[in-house]
Amino acid sequence: RTTDEPSVDAGSWVSADTTQLSVAPGAQTDVAFTVSVPADAAPGDHSAGLITSFRGGSDGGTIDVDRRLATRVSVRVSGDLAPAVEVQDASAAYVGSWNPFDPGTLVLTYRLANAGNTLLTATDGSSASGPFGAIRVTPGPMLLPEVIPGSTVDVRREIEIAPWGWLTGSVSVHPEAIGLGAQELAPVTVAYSTAAVPWTLLIVFALVAGVAVAVWLVVRRRSKTPAPAKV
Repeated sequence: RTTDEPSVDAGSWVSADTTQLSVAPGAQTDVAFTVSVPADAAPGDHSAGLITSFRGGSDGGTIDVDRRLATRVSVRVSGDLAPAVEVQDASAAYVGSWNPFDPGTLVLTYRLANAGNTLLTATDGSSASGPFGAIRVTPGPMLLPEVIPGSTVDVRREIEIAPWGWLTGSVSVHPEAIGLGAQELAPVTVAYSTAAVPWTLLIVFALVAGVAVAVWLVVRRRSKTPAPAKV
């Protein structure tokens, strides 16, 4: 949040003992802060940032630069914990290679939403297959970033696979609640399908076929041309 935006949730619970600080180059100092949790705070994890801000402009004074660094503060309020994750807006698209003999790239995109009240992380285990589930490709797992409650992260997964005309598979996310009482949750899967037409290879075949037809027509025309009469 920018300076003029008010703090919300746990951000409004944190207060520092000082609002201004001077530190010499190479030195360090400790700053005490207080976290005051309201009595009606919802159970679960709450995240905030303790921000240091150094404002400085250029020599001409026309540009004001605000250098901000946040130190994370995580607060867990006791009560019922309900970790939950959702996969939203999943889509698949195939990007072919210019080389007709190289595999293309299946691009999976989706939004990972933390719908619970605890911090979450997850592992992507998505896969892809050709028609009727043949030639299955399962790349290694990809660790996803941590997601705070009520927040989302956008995920992009790329899988190399040949253009089999039609690809099917599933976006598979294996979530895990972290912190005290960490636990694995049930996987979340979303099926997808998309066309994967080998356009480059088809163009090569069309060119080869065109050349073959042209050669055949030339040969056929020459075979029908009568030989010159001899005197």
